[in-house]
Amino acid sequence: MIHQITGKITYVSPPYIYSDVAGIGYEIECSQKCIDFATPGQVVNIFTHLVVREDAHSLYGFKTLQERDLFRILIKVSGVGPKMALAIISGLSVSDIVQAVMLKNSVPFLSCKGVGKRLAEKLIVECQNKLNSWEYQIEEDASSDAISALMNLGYKKHDVQQLCQQASRLGITETSSIIKYVLGELQPA
Repeated sequence: MIHQITGKITYVSPPYIYSDVAGIGYEIECSQKCIDFATPGQVVNIFTHLVVREDAHSLYGFKTLQERDLFRILIKVSGVGPKMALAIISGLSVSDIVQAVMLKNSVPFLSCKGVGKRLAEKLIVECQNKLNSWEYQIEEDASSDAISALMNLGYKKHDVQQLCQQASRLGITETSSIIKYVLGELQPA
């Protein structure tokens, strides 16, 4: 198994990223989130999952470990192959998927290409037990990502940490929403 690839992006041709690692070029089919942050010439770390078939070895890439782990759960659902799982992860955030499964809400899945009502319901039933422990972890990761991003903007950890906790108590769980909330609170009145 190839856990991750750290290398220089040679070019991007959605849904593929081409990466050079020690003179070896890898073609990685990536989630949309991974494609969005990829720029040719940039050195990136891409979490991967290798699918071996009789006619091909396909490498799938993800921006975060959570995306990759969720991909592995989704491909175990009958009727969901790697391309469908990638479409779901590209169409919805990890927290949206977990929330939809936990709340037994099939509507978000219907917005993903190729997912009908029957498959959306199957995703909920088959993923429910596997995603129970993810809910708290997602909030923690989103908060950590927000703190890191805000510190990179020059804010002090102590200031942003308290505001991120406050955002969490208000039910704000997406990284981008937490950052917007904190920036709004830090602006002078």
